[in-house]
Amino acid sequence: MAATDPHPYFPPAAIIPGFAPNESSLTRLLPLFGCTVAAVVAAAYCLALRSRSRLRPVDRFAAAWFALCESLRLHQGYYIYNRTSVAGLQDPFAQLWKEYALSDSRYLTSDIFTVCVETITVFVWGPLCALTVLAVVRGSPTRHVSQVVVCTAHLYGVALYYATNWTEHRFTGVAYSRPEFRYFWVYYVGFNLPWVIVPLGGHGIRGLAGEAGSAQEELRLPSDGAPSMPSMPSMLASSHLQTEPGFSKACTAQGWRYPRANDTDRAGTAPIPA
Repeated sequence: MAATDPHPYFPPAAIIPGFAPNESSLTRLLPLFGCTVAAVVAAAYCLALRSRSRLRPVDRFAAAWFALCESLRLHQGYYIYNRTSVAGLQDPFAQLWKEYALSDSRYLTSDIFTVCVETITVFVWGPLCALTVLAVVRGSPTRHVSQVVVCTAHLYGVALYYATNWTEHRFTGVAYSRPEFRYFWVYYVGFNLPWVIVPLGGHGIRGLAGEAGSAQEELRLPSDGAPSMPSMPSMLASSHLQTEPGFSKACTAQGWRYPRANDTDRAGTAPIPA
């Protein structure tokens, strides 16, 4: 098919070199994709169940969620590698991308913004998703940091993804999605919206706050507000200075008197303030 031949994508004038219609139906493509993703998610959930950290249900869900994110990054990695030829390929992943492109044709025209965002997502957020899964399964407190970073990045990426499309349509009249409910509301809006509404970012922030609270609790001062540390006289008494000839002179200079045989003090041999 020539680059100027009709195709089902919006805008109709978009140039999609080498485009070839899908040879497989969606009912054949979706089960394959769904089973692949489900296997990765199930494996992560099983690891979370067997974790020695006794994870809560929300933590097991977090492991499964970030495993889902990682599996989708692999799918996006396929797109980055084949972005210039995906329109004419017939393997299952290429056909799935051509199906999704009915909601956003920028994926078939090597749009600069789309390629840049997907590249960052694949090579930065993808590995971080995998590390987050491992941190959650191991019960590591670092999972809260990586969780907040990944969720914030996803939220920012989706906001840009929606905003650039809406802005161009609003000011230039160019639409990249077909208007049918299935393509715009299900594919374009529905498939990206979970990365906005899933509250794992908030859960990570609460986790960070909890870690900070625990650390602060450990450093809390006694009820009288005084640091629980030995007094200077006790420190001096326990040091080698008390065996030196000048020790008694040092005590006198500080206004202390060295304990006599008839003196009693909580610090044992500590100098007693005069």
